[in-house]
Amino acid sequence: MQRALDTNSLFQRCLGRVFPVVGFNALGYVELEVGEVNGHPPYMDSNWIEPKCLVVVD
Repeated sequence: MQRALDTNSLFQRCLGRVFPVVGFNALGYVELEVGEVNGHPPYMDSNWIEPKCLVVVD
């Protein structure tokens, strides 16, 4: 249960921020490296998100 809470908390801290896309998986999900929201290097934490949930920014 704690891991689910950590994931939700990480996701909440990422909302409204901009992250580069670093990869895609076989299902088409987008990988974002988001470690900086926890005070870590970006590669330390990742979120996998459906592309329809993202907005492209220039």
